[in-house]
Amino acid sequence: MASTIENLSMYLNDAKVDRSMELYLSDEKDIDQTLFWNGPSLLVVVFYVVKFDDDVLYHVIKNLDILVREFVKARTDKHEEVYQQKWEEFSSMFDNSFMPMVQKFFKVPKLHEVSDKKNSLKENEILASFMDFILQILNCEAHINSTEEQRYAVLQKELTFLLSLLGDTPFQCTELEEVKNILAELEILANEAGRFIYSCIFSTFRVKASRFVEGRNSLLKMVEVLNVKIEEHCKKFSELYPFVVSQTYDVIDSIFIVDSLIEDIENLMNNQIHLIINEMKVQIITLHEELMISRSMLKDIRTPQDTVHMDELNESLVQIRDVTYEAEYLVNSYVVGNLPLWYLNLRLPIVIPKFKLIRTRLQEIKTIYDIKVLNIKKDFSKEVKTQDMRTPTTMIIDIVVGFEDEIANISNDLIGGSKSRQIVSIFGMPGLGKTTIANKLYSHHSIIDHFDERGWCVVSQTYQKRKVLIDILMSLSKTKIEKNNIFEFEDESLSLKIHQCLKNRRYLVVIDDVWSTNVWDDLERFFPDDGNGSRIIFTSRIRGISPTNSIVHSLPLLKEDQCWRLLEHKVFPREPCPLELQGIGKRIAAKCVGLPLAVVVTAGLLKNLEKKKNAWEKVETNLDSYMFDIDTNNYSKILELSFKHLPDHLKMCFLYFGAFPEDTPIPVNKLIWLWIAEGFIQREQEKSPELVAEEYLYDLISRSLVLIADRKSDGRIKACSIHDQLRDMCLRKAHQEIFSKSVDE
Repeated sequence: MASTIENLSMYLNDAKVDRSMELYLSDEKDIDQTLFWNGPSLLVVVFYVVKFDDDVLYHVIKNLDILVREFVKARTDKHEEVYQQKWEEFSSMFDNSFMPMVQKFFKVPKLHEVSDKKNSLKENEILASFMDFILQILNCEAHINSTEEQRYAVLQKELTFLLSLLGDTPFQCTELEEVKNILAELEILANEAGRFIYSCIFSTFRVKASRFVEGRNSLLKMVEVLNVKIEEHCKKFSELYPFVVSQTYDVIDSIFIVDSLIEDIENLMNNQIHLIINEMKVQIITLHEELMISRSMLKDIRTPQDTVHMDELNESLVQIRDVTYEAEYLVNSYVVGNLPLWYLNLRLPIVIPKFKLIRTRLQEIKTIYDIKVLNIKKDFSKEVKTQDMRTPTTMIIDIVVGFEDEIANISNDLIGGSKSRQIVSIFGMPGLGKTTIANKLYSHHSIIDHFDERGWCVVSQTYQKRKVLIDILMSLSKTKIEKNNIFEFEDESLSLKIHQCLKNRRYLVVIDDVWSTNVWDDLERFFPDDGNGSRIIFTSRIRGISPTNSIVHSLPLLKEDQCWRLLEHKVFPREPCPLELQGIGKRIAAKCVGLPLAVVVTAGLLKNLEKKKNAWEKVETNLDSYMFDIDTNNYSKILELSFKHLPDHLKMCFLYFGAFPEDTPIPVNKLIWLWIAEGFIQREQEKSPELVAEEYLYDLISRSLVLIADRKSDGRIKACSIHDQLRDMCLRKAHQEIFSKSVDE
């Protein structure tokens, strides 16, 4: 619907407060004429209501959008009569159709009313969405009018606190009866606030100033009563449920999370000391001390995967992670002004003893298992020194090992054979190198010389026709196209342009990662068949995707000797593997079960270890529990092995790749800015955060976890990407650890 209300959005955003746009001009004494609606506030309402499936309201908003375009054009063209007519139509529809229908949205929606059926929302999430909607309106009113800011300031502050409350641990357990009761009362309060805001700002007959104070004070009284129950619940919750931990025990990096909170607290103590009131100084200092002790113990208890399988340790690690998240939420919410001092003073004394309990348990575990005797520092996940890391400018271009015959056969099909347009399909399971082979062929000089035009697009599991059409046009290498204007074309214009660019030319177009036959049904008519030997390459992991009469090349698994050749090349690009490591290296290669991606990722792990037999033997032992299951195509665990043994500072950075869309090049500058903003980059003396982040990226590339997608003229990385199987692993791990959710650009 976003494109449907484009004109209405622009108009309302620019409207501000303008008496000429006042829709409710009336002489009735009950109306407080000092309260005018403003465009940004109304725009908040429009964007909120379009989340709901309401065909009638959708039709009204669409017609309002059309009328806005017409009367703005008439006013620009100085057609006074037309302008007046369209304005009257707009006002009438707005007054008689839109506003009465909008009123029903100023109450908390029920679960069945939420339009986004893909998300299984909880009641507290719906309540939070509604309260955020109300606060956005109040913020718009305060921004436009300083008088309104004073009128609503106290109410804004209390509602902001209640909204933040929904993110705190004691109110996340919605299955508890006490939480249900508080959420029910909070919903009543939110509905009253919605009714009050509507009557003050949007109702045709809005409340007078005298009644405004009465209504606002009534709401504040409800907040006061609710706060007493909130305080009682927090105390009771702490006694009955000291730890509310995640179901998964697969901890990403507790040290990183603790470090993040330590940094936040130190920043508060050093740079925002004015926020620390006397009564909370002791609590902040105590929290900092507990975090430092916890961090020290976590470092002592670091254990290799093949040595310890202790439920007690894993549970404690999850507990310290979750309690740290809890403390971080409280501290940061207070710093930004969302939580009042009284609530922080209530919650911190409840959270701090949790750290002490965990510390006691960690000490017991440390004693029982005598972890220090294990000499963890010799674990094969030992971090390599930065100076040993290869930079992208010195990296050797990967070669395709094991598929030389397949590449030669595919090349013959592309250059020779029928003069008719022909589809050549490369089929194989995930991780076999379909895209790599297609790219090698696409970039080979014989292919470049043979075809007049070449193009490339990626389909992926979520097929977007417009994106595919734009990708093809943008990638055409020889045709002169005004690429800045491409995004303004309609789909049919894009299709016509592709056909024109390819007509009477011998072309090669790669359509990568196809998941459905519908793709070719959609695109076929755009590719002319001029009998000149044009070719289209499909890559897919699904049999039967290619159209009839296609030439299909099914990629086999690599043989053991081919796996070893690829592994040796990746680990020792300039010299042969030492004789003492060849035996163990071949056994490790065999455990990669013929998958190039598994070989490359495992090689990335080996390359960053000491080139000693005992270190490689530990990798072999670990691979025994990470074998690939041919029947289920599941080799995710063999990829997770490299993740588990990343240095601490790289784990969160790597997981962040899951937030980017599939098969999309990621601009390095954007990635680095996001890493820094998220707090993933450790501070180092005499180095800027940008330089440190760039070193992190180079390290991930050297471990074969991240690919170089494009370079700048000076050889530095411009864009990077990640294999879709590794991206899936990032998403799965991030979901398990409540780390992030993927977002579309």
